[in-house]
Amino acid sequence: MATSLSEARSGPEPVVTGEYQLGDARHITASSPRLRQEPGRLPQVPFSVGMRESAKAPLRGQTSEPRYGRVQEMPLSPQPPDTLRAPSGRKRPASEPRQRTSGELRARHHSSLHTLKDVMDRHRPLADVVLPCLNEAAALPWVLERIPPGWRAIVVDNGSTDGSAELAASLGAHVVGEPVRGFGAACAAGLRAAAAPVVCFCDCDATLDPGLLPSLAQPVLDGEADLVLGRRRPTTQGTWPMHARLANRELARLVRRRTGLHLHDLGPMRVARREALLDLDLTDRRSGYPLQMVVRAADAGWRVREVDVPYYPRAGRSKVTGTWRGTWHAVRDMRAVLSEPPRSLAGAPR
Repeated sequence: MATSLSEARSGPEPVVTGEYQLGDARHITASSPRLRQEPGRLPQVPFSVGMRESAKAPLRGQTSEPRYGRVQEMPLSPQPPDTLRAPSGRKRPASEPRQRTSGELRARHHSSLHTLKDVMDRHRPLADVVLPCLNEAAALPWVLERIPPGWRAIVVDNGSTDGSAELAASLGAHVVGEPVRGFGAACAAGLRAAAAPVVCFCDCDATLDPGLLPSLAQPVLDGEADLVLGRRRPTTQGTWPMHARLANRELARLVRRRTGLHLHDLGPMRVARREALLDLDLTDRRSGYPLQMVVRAADAGWRVREVDVPYYPRAGRSKVTGTWRGTWHAVRDMRAVLSEPPRSLAGAPR
């Protein structure tokens, strides 16, 4: 190898020190002028300097420009990661994660809570529709079909024996069982199961159209009313029996005298905010539940409004107003509610 190198450079034979293996260039010294003047390398300099600088010089035909373009230099941060201080005062290595301050942890916690709340709100229905149900299999398909899109139907089965609960579940409703018989018991169970900010109540016998609920809910959503009641307007003669109509008229008169509200109907279709309804702490579990809601809302200073809604012939026979006996029991329950002394309740939900 030394002989070939000497012949190629036309100079004295280089001195190779140490053990040599193929590809090894350790400890090679030479004094050939041709070697120092090799084209493409640095200008003539002392050989010792040239050997140190040779690695920095470009090869033949290679320019000093980068092959793939220039790399934009980014300014250094005011405090490089390896100079950040650890809590104890020692230098924190760049590989060690920085400990977050209590303020940062609180901000991150609140941010995650807001994110979770946003996700829950996106999956929460705008309104829940509570439908007390006792053997209403014939009416359920039409009623559930009329639930507004994006709203959730909560069918409260109050001991049905005609498969109403199974049918409602198969039609996509959320079914809640309430073994204690009574219209108020079913409504209270539905209110507990509700999660939406607005809760609607509607009969499950096809006499009222749930598709009209948005028109009742709008004043509540707009903050113009706290409780909106559907004033029933019969569509055909005989839809509303005379004894039931007379009883309703008498109750409206008693409510006006007790609360000062000029109402015409105490119908079952109504809309209010869920939290406000829970604050009323309604206790009646029979036919007096709708009246107790109105009376306690008035005591709390709620803004109550009526909206006309069509009243259709029901599918099947009414469990309350279908007979004189049922009507009498309803009037008795409601008279008990009216005899309650006014309660000191929280103000209206603004």
